[in-house]
Amino acid sequence: MPEFDDLWISEEQESERHAPGERVLAGRVVHRRFRCCHELELVAGPSLGIVCLRYRQGSDELQTMIGRTINESDRTFITTTTVDGVVALRLCTINPRTTRADLDRVLTAIVAAGRSATS
Repeated sequence: MPEFDDLWISEEQESERHAPGERVLAGRVVHRRFRCCHELELVAGPSLGIVCLRYRQGSDELQTMIGRTINESDRTFITTTTVDGVVALRLCTINPRTTRADLDRVLTAIVAAGRSATS
């Protein structure tokens, strides 16, 4: 699984400087974290706490299946959307109760679901 812990220090420092925009910052946190995982690719964002991404080795159908698998876990809810003609997983980090652990969990779940479906 990807390790996202190595990015915490710089993100915590940035969060302190931009506390009023913390929810928007969460979208940037997701963006930075998934950049270290080559199994994910950015489709759109971050923009106002929303990031759209894909499991890199998957079709549109796989993206939809990943979203469904994650939502059935009852721990995280993500949606799918179409961006420039491709299906993307859409993460919204605006909820003030969203924690960094939540962000790690959803990114790890996306990678795990993608790996499971393609192995």
